[in-house]
Amino acid sequence: MVLADTLSRSCPPGTDLVEDLGLDPLATVCSVVIHSEGTMEKYQVVTAGDKELAVIRRYIKSGWPMGRRSCASRALPYWGLRNSLFKYNGVVFYGKRLVIPVALRDEVWKSLHSGHQGVTKMLRRAVESVFWPGLRSLIEKRCVSCEPCRAA
Repeated sequence: MVLADTLSRSCPPGTDLVEDLGLDPLATVCSVVIHSEGTMEKYQVVTAGDKELAVIRRYIKSGWPMGRRSCASRALPYWGLRNSLFKYNGVVFYGKRLVIPVALRDEVWKSLHSGHQGVTKMLRRAVESVFWPGLRSLIEKRCVSCEPCRAA
């Protein structure tokens, strides 16, 4: 019951769940977002410079504030997700989904939207691989105004 025990408790500082459980979260996003070593390096660099994710990375490392009111405004959209966020290989994950830095969101949106698959398929594809606050509503809003997506 290692997984159940792990998920039901706060982890002691220094615990590496990715290593301890043998998880490789990059395996699920490589086919959609990170296609090469160069792309991975780009995501690492942009994540390191992202002001929103800097706060998240700091909270992941040192712990989240005790209450929402003490949380930095940049991190508030992540408050409800705080127990599912972790750093791995220089990037941030929400569960098995890569958290996309602000500067790369338009690029990822274009990749998700490129097939004009419609709201349902695009949401399914996004939920399997990427995350940022407001992604679901963005997909729904933009697909309504896209003729090929409405036809899908």
